[in-house]
Amino acid sequence: MKRANVFVLAPTGKQKEILFEVALGCAKLWNEINYQRKQAYNN
Repeated sequence: MKRANVFVLAPTGKQKEILFEVALGCAKLWNEINYQRKQAYNN
């Protein structure tokens, strides 16, 4: 059985902006790497 710890975040306005920027950067990086992986597979 797996156990998970759940934490509730209550960021301030500035912290929300920073978290959003980090999440956006992670999503862009993931999409770029995934695109390159698919291109390498198809070629």
